[in-house]
Amino acid sequence: MKHLELVMAIQIVRPGASFALRGDSLEGLEWCEKPEAEGGQPKPTMAECDAVLAQAQADAAAWIKDKEARATIEENRDLAVRKLIGYVSKDPNAPADLKAVAADIAAAEADLEPEK
Repeated sequence: MKHLELVMAIQIVRPGASFALRGDSLEGLEWCEKPEAEGGQPKPTMAECDAVLAQAQADAAAWIKDKEARATIEENRDLAVRKLIGYVSKDPNAPADLKAVAADIAAAEADLEPEK
């Protein structure tokens, strides 16, 4: 476990605790809390830190997967809208209001494209 990861895990497991960490393990942990009997927090265990980091990694992976899925949905939606605009603008039998919407969207997209 890296130093920064361990520091973050300790801060999550024991919020507000006073400590100093030297190195990448709890062996280098200087616990500056009052004794538990006086209201201090107990020194965290490696199992607690590992569990917090495992949950953080799982949450991050789920967030990335969700973000990628949303991007794919948005890309597919945008592609479908562009195809629909193309079909509607070329179809002489398309309803006039649908053609007007397609023309408005096409004009808006043209306005958003960077000038060459």
